[in-house]
Amino acid sequence: MKLTNFIETGKFYKSNFHAHSTRSDGRLTQEEAINVFKENGYNFLCLSEHNIVTKTDKYNTEDFQLVPGLELHSLLEHPLTIHHMLGLTSMDNDKVYDGMRLDNIPFTNNEESLLNLEKTLTDMDLLTVYCHPTWSHVEPFQYDFLKKTNIVEVCNWGTIYEQSHNNDPVYWDTWLKQGKQIWGMANDDSHKREHYCGGWNMVKCAEFTVPSMLDSLRRGSFYSTMGPEIYDFYIEDGIGYVKCSPAKSITFITMSNWGKCFRDSSANLTEASLNLPFNAYMTRVEIEDKDGKIAWSNPIMRMDRFEHR
Repeated sequence: MKLTNFIETGKFYKSNFHAHSTRSDGRLTQEEAINVFKENGYNFLCLSEHNIVTKTDKYNTEDFQLVPGLELHSLLEHPLTIHHMLGLTSMDNDKVYDGMRLDNIPFTNNEESLLNLEKTLTDMDLLTVYCHPTWSHVEPFQYDFLKKTNIVEVCNWGTIYEQSHNNDPVYWDTWLKQGKQIWGMANDDSHKREHYCGGWNMVKCAEFTVPSMLDSLRRGSFYSTMGPEIYDFYIEDGIGYVKCSPAKSITFITMSNWGKCFRDSSANLTEASLNLPFNAYMTRVEIEDKDGKIAWSNPIMRMDRFEHR
């Protein structure tokens, strides 16, 4: 039996879901920001302005579509605790409109505030993403109780560029250790030009439409990357397989046992396989290219093995 998160037929589309313009606190206008992404081959983009919905199709072309959405927050200044979430949707969602403004969620206590933030977004039929946990100064227990959110940023290029905050995959793994099926997403969180095009997602969609793309996000039919490509990743007959662009390392990360890192100093690895331990209830891969850039697969969960961890 073959296990994979990728849908069987479709095409990969380059996508970023966390970006800002002068409509909130970015330095480029919406049109300037969109043009940067178009020039770099992006197919889907969400201008996730702080507290303001962007919902328009005037920039759409035959190979580019704007994804309606926004970024919303709840925060406590002392001691610093920040919760930011993205909300993504499609043009046919009548619960939101372009320019719609939403207030931040008042911070009462950590759990109540975050759940209210999540509920505000999901009540409007928005797909939610938990943003940049390292930058947010949170511990995993401060957000791992979310009810309807199963995507977390594992690469937020803006915070990596500004503060070298590159520990988000560690937070991801703490969620996965609990046996929760959580997808990992890479985004720019672009505010100034240096933040653009550092991390993105390759989403395998059945159709080039926003609803099809959102369905693939829900299914985990995508991978996140800073450059390397993952062509296929699956488990069959207890063996994990991955095919990718040339890499200097391919790492299988498993729970609840050790994985394996394959290395090639000449950076010519293009595939690897690993006979997985029986109790490996979660398996994901990381690809590192010659320049040290990483790609992250989404985890394949085998929850019938969870009790044997």
